[in-house]
Amino acid sequence: MGHVDLGWPVLAAVSAAALSGGWLAASADTCDVLTGWNMPVDLSVADVQSDDANARFAWDTFVAVCWPQDATGQPGAPDTSISICDVAAAGIPPVFLEYMMPQQAFLPDGANPGTWESPTEPKSVYGPTPESELRVIGSLTKATSIGQLIGTFDQADIDKPIIDQNGNYVLYEIYMNRSEFEWLSENGYYDANNQYGAFPVGGTPTFVGLPQVGDASLPAWAQQGAFELKTSWKQLDQDEIDGGRFFTRDVYYQSNYPDTDPLCGPVTVGLVGMHVMRLTHNMRHTWFHATFEHVDNVETNLPPPATPSFNPGPDGTCPPPYSQGYTCQASICEEPGTDDSCTASQIQLGTGPNVCDANPDETINISRITEMTIPAVVASVNTEYQDELPAPWKYYELINTIHPEDNGPCCIQPLATNTISDCWMTNTTMESYTQYFPTGDISGFAFPKCGSTTAASLNCTDCHAAGMSYGAPVDQWGFPEPTVENPDGTKYQIFTFLLFHAEKSCPSDVTYDGDTNADDIIRVVDDWACEGTDCTADADQSGAVNISDLLTVLNGWGSCGG
Repeated sequence: MGHVDLGWPVLAAVSAAALSGGWLAASADTCDVLTGWNMPVDLSVADVQSDDANARFAWDTFVAVCWPQDATGQPGAPDTSISICDVAAAGIPPVFLEYMMPQQAFLPDGANPGTWESPTEPKSVYGPTPESELRVIGSLTKATSIGQLIGTFDQADIDKPIIDQNGNYVLYEIYMNRSEFEWLSENGYYDANNQYGAFPVGGTPTFVGLPQVGDASLPAWAQQGAFELKTSWKQLDQDEIDGGRFFTRDVYYQSNYPDTDPLCGPVTVGLVGMHVMRLTHNMRHTWFHATFEHVDNVETNLPPPATPSFNPGPDGTCPPPYSQGYTCQASICEEPGTDDSCTASQIQLGTGPNVCDANPDETINISRITEMTIPAVVASVNTEYQDELPAPWKYYELINTIHPEDNGPCCIQPLATNTISDCWMTNTTMESYTQYFPTGDISGFAFPKCGSTTAASLNCTDCHAAGMSYGAPVDQWGFPEPTVENPDGTKYQIFTFLLFHAEKSCPSDVTYDGDTNADDIIRVVDDWACEGTDCTADADQSGAVNISDLLTVLNGWGSCGG
């Protein structure tokens, strides 16, 4: 498999036929209300409390990350000479596709990921010939463990895929912006040793919080604070491609059978979901969260026989809505109960359905739960932006945002005083099975929701409130201590899980002093039976301290310099 950047030189080499299926845009004489490529950095203290202002902040972010990439500029640099609405934008990929991906930032053995412009591991491409190479969704190399495939197919927390009405697997990707990558690189947090080392046992923590604004030395387009995008992609049939309602790419993706060659594809995929998570100064204790979906995901305004992507429509067998947001399988047409088999089968390495193939027997019907009806204020802003945008971008909609709100209806766990704007926010392509807490309570999450034991609502912060670095102090429920602050005044509760992708450059050095010696043996003994991400003596990063960690220290005796 080739490993090169998918920059403009590669795009220019792609055939016209491939390009027409690769990045689809259309012309329009609009965009009057759009802020353009220069993404807003923050909202004022007053506007943070406004649902309307937050909806516009979300849309301005969406427009900026979907702006055409500058063919001659750095990765993620927008082409400021054209508009997202210009005819000239046709065929040019959006900037977010050139942002850094976790598999580039977190390398085996905590290796240095290189620079933004020249990463150690460029984005992966594949093709029978150099002229036909396309980007690969998945790991940088052929998958040899199920862990390399989980993020490509499985939804968070439930580790299950979703399968659309054509029997095809939905695919996922995650991106981080330049501000976050530069912070990661500068502090060395791509190496788990450096994360643990920022929380010395008995010493003063030195962990540096994520940036709330881009460093002044960065280009203007990278002046935001840290933010991450999670995207979901549906494999399209020819009618969907020809309809022009999806932002499309031609890609390959990883098989769960390691010897598969060629990889799955090529296939045209369409963007069906995008989670946005941003850190700003005025929203630093909650972060800003927004979720977008394609308008055809669970209902469509197209005339029959067109149906939504993820259910058969009101006239089909087993029509929506579904009480929990999904059915068992389309062929069964039952509501979910307590049986975990009421979902698509987990992806297994080398066994079970091949993810390269359609699997219509496990198609899942999905609807949006009542509590996630798009609020009127958001719907109004959606219409305003959609009216200005060309196809395909006009066929996306903001579902809602989560942002700080004084005396709001819900809170950031575990502090009841850290209140937010809404209790409900899920994406039907990313939280299909968990639009409610499992069985209507919090038992499946094993931690309290701001003290509640019966809350049924679910939003981004219910999960991301547990985001932290390795070694961060935690409370009794495993949340990063929310009352403890970093030296820069930010919290250890950082809302991202990406730091857990980091591996150790020296697993045996559990005291993080640059050497493996008797002090490391003592640390393992002192930390024996510890469980969780804050176990500093977890040498093998298994989530617990036991005999395996002791053996790791002994096998690495005298290593790591010193």
